[in-house]
Amino acid sequence: EVYPHATNTLRILTLWHPRDRTPFTAAVTHRFGTARSKPLDNFHQGGGGICADVHATTGVMGKAVSVRDSQLEWHTTHPETGVTITGLSIPGYQCCIDGVERLAASLPFCRCVGWDVVVTEAGYSVLEANPLPGYWVWQVHRPLLQDPRIRDFYRLWKLAA
Repeated sequence: EVYPHATNTLRILTLWHPRDRTPFTAAVTHRFGTARSKPLDNFHQGGGGICADVHATTGVMGKAVSVRDSQLEWHTTHPETGVTITGLSIPGYQCCIDGVERLAASLPFCRCVGWDVVVTEAGYSVLEANPLPGYWVWQVHRPLLQDPRIRDFYRLWKLAA
């Protein structure tokens, strides 16, 4: 409903705890298309889309951001449809996160994955898994290393390998 003219996706970052060796959801963002990006939600490299921060535990969206002329523009609503983004809960979010974490657990050789996921009325579909996840889509909202679990991942995995 936020932007019905594109396939709008979650980008979910899973990392592995270096101590207990299980995956966890480190960061989530929701990407939305625009007239410039449709039928895609391409936020990368000024592709025209926008992305909203998602609270990894609750699935509630924060502010969204777009890039125009190398400048960040912040939004609480979709700039074209006017639909509110900030405060919006993603339907079926926990089911989606649980499923992605199960997928991550089945790939112990991939300790870092950026999952592209479409939330559907029937649940969710994974479009692809990216071993080079494109950190900018999360870091534009906050530095990932503020989270001690993420710091531990990057600090300790090299020692545990």
